Amino acid sequence: MSSAASARKPYRKAPPQHRETRHTLPTAPPPPALQPDISQEALSDSDRIRILQQQNEDLRRRLSLSTHKMETMEVEFEGSRQYMEAELSRTRDDLDKMRDKFRRLQNSYTASQRANQDLEEKLHALVTLIFSLLVEADDSSCNE
Repeated sequence: MSSAASARKPYRKAPPQHRETRHTLPTAPPPPALQPDISQEALSDSDRIRILQQQNEDLRRRLSLSTHKMETMEVEFEGSRQYMEAELSRTRDDLDKMRDKFRRLQNSYTASQRANQDLEEKLHALVTLIFSLLVEADDSSCNE
């Protein structure tokens, strides 16, 4: 069991460019809060336009940050996917090599078993021949 454990490859840590990085969105200042005491009717059209433009600008900035974060995550994901595909390919190659080694070992074992069986049969035939010769020699020496 210990030889099997020592034969295993150690865990390979992903290279830095493939490790997951966590990005945080820069915090944008909260949109300016409208004063609750001022009613919408009290604001002039220009004030409302300015507030809406500010809100629009804030939304665009947040959308831009979110888009940038999504693009960054997409690039990281693609890099991780390529790394994992390469690892999978290497692992499949290793598996193919191990299967080939196993097949060759199995064939070698079968051939060794056949050779051993043939040798046992020859040895048995030789021992039988020697025994029969000894018996004949004994018989002939007893008859004389």
